[in-house]
Amino acid sequence: MTKRFESVLGTAHMSPAELSAARLDGDIFPVGPSYLAWGYDDSSRSRALALCPHIPRGLIVEAQTALWVYGFLRHFPSKITLCTPVKRRRRASIKLPHTVREVLIAPHQIHGLCGLAVLSPLRLACDTLMANNVATLADKVAFRLLCLTYSLSMKEIDRALATSGHPRRNIARQRLASLV
Repeated sequence: MTKRFESVLGTAHMSPAELSAARLDGDIFPVGPSYLAWGYDDSSRSRALALCPHIPRGLIVEAQTALWVYGFLRHFPSKITLCTPVKRRRRASIKLPHTVREVLIAPHQIHGLCGLAVLSPLRLACDTLMANNVATLADKVAFRLLCLTYSLSMKEIDRALATSGHPRRNIARQRLASLV
């Protein structure tokens, strides 16, 4: 009888040598900084579970990393992008390459996904436009998929940008208009 693996594996479950052997045997495949056993879907849930052990509580996944968690980017970003509310300044001790920025964020703009705090789709869409992460064709496709999957209309995004107090909101609104 073969041993059934847990869905998401990391060094907390097996030694690096065992993980390498299981990968060579074809029992697991990489998903972000962890591994996923064959037979499990590479879904938002499994991606969140793969990333969760590496992110301290209180930090929120944003930008390209959030797009990856939601399943709109195929490859795990080379640098994890995180944010923290200004009121709860946190120092991150993460072994993976990362950036952390302080943001003004309302509780409704944060979604919990399997214990991982991720920006809500609307906030992610607005931040993507403000950071000009829609420069390449792949970025535009990821942005469109985000909007289609979560039924975000261009009017809704424009309204959210217009009411935000962000200094780059007008530039983001122009980028949004160019995408329509």
